[in-house]
Amino acid sequence: MADGWAVQRTGPGDQARTQAREQLLDAARELFGVTGYRETSEADLCEAAGVTPEVLRQEYGTREGLLIALHNRVTTIGLRAMEAELLADGMDECSIADRVRRLFDAYVGAVTRDPREARVTFVEVLGVSAVVDEHCKLWRALWTEFLTGEAERAVERGEAEDRDHRVDVMVMVGTVHELMAHHTRRSRRARPEEVSRELTELALTMLGSQRVARAAEGVCRACGLLLRPGRGERVPGARKATGGAPGRGRLWPVAFVVRRVARSGPLSPDAECRSLRSAHSG
Repeated sequence: MADGWAVQRTGPGDQARTQAREQLLDAARELFGVTGYRETSEADLCEAAGVTPEVLRQEYGTREGLLIALHNRVTTIGLRAMEAELLADGMDECSIADRVRRLFDAYVGAVTRDPREARVTFVEVLGVSAVVDEHCKLWRALWTEFLTGEAERAVERGEAEDRDHRVDVMVMVGTVHELMAHHTRRSRRARPEEVSRELTELALTMLGSQRVARAAEGVCRACGLLLRPGRGERVPGARKATGGAPGRGRLWPVAFVVRRVARSGPLSPDAECRSLRSAHSG
């Protein structure tokens, strides 16, 4: 199989190869996203793209390599959309509910802008092969790193229960993909804002943010724990937000990845996951 995330390996000025790659990606978007991956042959792809089978083999190796490249492109678009939202004005001052909603609004809007791309990204990649499964697993690991950072930020600000949220995040990442696949398969497509609202409610429930918010009328000055309004009872798992600027403390994971994408071309989830884990542990 071709290295699906390193196919753009030619130098500047190689317009013919660049054009051929784009034609193949366009053909894959149309055929995989309308007819389906399993119903599309390599001959179908080459005919739709106007290229020879040799070009497909040279640029992507196989039909499977082309599928991985298209999935990688759409998922990177979603990543960039979330990164842009994190850099938007007022994001640092948002509550956890508004912050999560804005992030999911950006992501869902980006990856569902073209129904064909959404079908490829959340439906057509399922059960294709062990190689494609591993590719998707690496992306889920990357999302887990980022969202775990967001959960830790919420804990520090007193907006989520004070516990290790990594398992919650792993479950949430899987659920996000299941929910996106469900809505993509439906004959009546849900509006992006409807999907985003469901994902936001799911995330806040898993983080325990709603329970913390209901308890956050007062803070014990002696121990910094949130108090249950009017009763003076400590709320387990909740603590006062720590001092210091809430700023961009958890911004770097996505910004780091996107800078690597811009510098090095298409993303290698495996390499980025290793880099993120190393940075988190440093």
